[in-house]
Amino acid sequence: MRLYHLGTILKILVGIIILTSIYFTINPYEDPVIALSFGFLGVFIISWWLSFYVFYIVQYIATHKEKKKCAKDSYKLSLLFGMYVLANIALLLLWNWTKSIGIMLLIGFVLLQIFLTVTPEHDGRIDESP
Repeated sequence: MRLYHLGTILKILVGIIILTSIYFTINPYEDPVIALSFGFLGVFIISWWLSFYVFYIVQYIATHKEKKKCAKDSYKLSLLFGMYVLANIALLLLWNWTKSIGIMLLIGFVLLQIFLTVTPEHDGRIDESP
């Protein structure tokens, strides 16, 4: 359990270091590829960190699962949300984002989140005991 919290603290530190180093050291007009690459990485890490705690708190309050299960699910969901943010930013910067693409991305990521969090009630075996 502490490993999840330690990982998220490390993520926020890395994200802040990346974004501040881009802001103070890289000129986006002289080297736009490096600035955009590290900017994407920083935004991805920050959104991954923030969404972990949002998902963790919501799951813990709403579902009454044990803390370890909430942390495990929240970690998966936050990684997926970080990728969703990254995909949207990339589409916006490439001038390819439209409402229909945004809705399809949202539906796809919501379905992936449902798929990752739903656990089967049984493993599919038939109980043959009398």
